[in-house]
Amino acid sequence: MAIVLEERVDRLEALLGQFIVSTNAMMIRSEFDIVAVSDKYVLVNETKSMPKIDYINEFIEMLPQFKEFFPEYQDRIVLPIFSSLYLPEEIVQ
Repeated sequence: MAIVLEERVDRLEALLGQFIVSTNAMMIRSEFDIVAVSDKYVLVNETKSMPKIDYINEFIEMLPQFKEFFPEYQDRIVLPIFSSLYLPEEIVQ
């Protein structure tokens, strides 16, 4: 499924690198490889060199917690991206 961003993005703030965030209230820790922010969207990227179904499932399970780690983006639409240089056919299916 492809998502096309049709709005013109005047400002895109890209936070590159690995972000390890935690919250004391929940005692949960998570990391994000890239977080890119525009006025309407937040792109959350997870990159793996050796992708596995378990990694994808963990990423999907983490997504509902993203806005708890970054409350400043409550009003934005989260666009998740799971990436790798190579995705085997069994993972794409």
